[in-house]
Amino acid sequence: MPTSTVISVRVSNSERELLDEAAGKARTNLSDYVRRQAIDAAEISLMNRSTIAIPEDSWQAFEAWLERPEQPNKELANLAVSKPAWE
Repeated sequence: MPTSTVISVRVSNSERELLDEAAGKARTNLSDYVRRQAIDAAEISLMNRSTIAIPEDSWQAFEAWLERPEQPNKELANLAVSKPAWE
């Protein structure tokens, strides 16, 4: 049983040159570079499209939590008025 499979992707000559240069700067070969970048992009895409399901029996509690009065947050208030470390 193979541990990997081949994916064929067509790119233009200029795209290939760009990918080769980026792989060289990353000190890896083209195949590993393209694979890692594709996996990173896929993970980000999936994270950005996640759906949160709230069970029906918890929905009212969730709505009550959303509608509750705001509560002061001393730490956040202090942070909002503090000078950034880079200044």
